[in-house]
Amino acid sequence: MKTWVKLVLVLGGLAALLAYVFISGEQEDARRTAKGTAVVTAVKLNEDLESRSLDETEFALRVDAGGSAVETTATLPGDRTGEFGVGDNFTVCYDPADPKDADIELDAAATCGS
Repeated sequence: MKTWVKLVLVLGGLAALLAYVFISGEQEDARRTAKGTAVVTAVKLNEDLESRSLDETEFALRVDAGGSAVETTATLPGDRTGEFGVGDNFTVCYDPADPKDADIELDAAATCGS
């Protein structure tokens, strides 16, 4: 097989993978149409051994989802352990059909579902 054909196939495969990741993320955001408040119940730093830029802070959350409390987790990039702790509140966007599918919104005025 010619080298240029292999290159086109590899680049096409990469483009398809990137498109899938992008579309999947957009679909997740579109499902999260409800806005709620979450209380932090635990904070954990997940350190990347190779690069600090890939560290993320994981939050255990109790989300008030339409009158019932749901336990879930969400992450923010970087080491946010000095900024947020147990008892702090976050605005979250969540999927009304599955309130455990929640994402932290640092901007309380953010619109969910877009």
